[in-house]
Formats: sequence, structure tokens, C-alpha cells
Amino acid sequence: MLGCLAGVAGMWVVCAIGLRVNGTDSEPIGIYWAVSKVPAKGDLVFVLPPALPIFRLAKERGYLAAGPSPAGTCGLIKQIAAVGGDRVSIDREGVRVNGLVLKNSAPRLTDEAGRLMQLHSSGR
Repeated sequence: MLGCLAGVAGMWVVCAIGLRVNGTDSEPIGIYWAVSKVPAKGDLVFVLPPALPIFRLAKERGYLAAGPSPAGTCGLIKQIAAVGGDRVSIDREGVRVNGLVLKNSAPRLTDEAGRLMQLHSSGR
């Protein structure tokens, strides 16, 4: 029990000083140093998914591992593709920022297990 508490305390200290660990394939696996600054296009950001049904589904289906976020999932690391003033839309071709389709953003009809995926469209 004491070892578990020490581990939790150690993880809290590591996060408090800015170290982040990425173990997902969304960005290179490794240890990152978080800094406090205004995010800009191209920056990597760490987020804790909110307690929304879409994130609960992602956890249930195994897209996201369990973790400390309000959704009960691990944190995510993502690259900022758009900032204030950019026009973002989603259609059958993918996510567009200022009219340009982002690489590998086309919606999939099914996941790797063959389960249907819901298509979201924000229009153009």
C-alpha cells in the first residue's frame, strides 16, 4: 500500500514540474517537457478528455486507454492544426483548415474491428 501511495505521489510531482509521457501512436512515443505559453499552430498540446459520451465510447472500444482524465481515459497529445481566425470544416474528404484537407483526416466507415463509425459533418 505504501509503495502504491509513493508511486502516485511521484507521478503527481513529475506532472507538476511539467514532464509528460506519450505512449500512444498519435505522436512520437517519449517523454515531453510541458511549457506554459500561448499555443500556436504546429505546437503539441496535452489534453485530458472531458467526460463526454464520445470519449466513454472511445474507452469502451479500446481506442483510448484508461487514465486520469474526467472521461476516465489517458491524456492525449495532439498537434494544433488551426487557431483563431482559421476556418475549419469536416466532410467526407476529411478535416479542412482554410480549404486545405489535412493529411490522414478522411473519416473511416469502420474501425479496425469492423464496427461502424458515425460520420460527423460540420459542413463547408
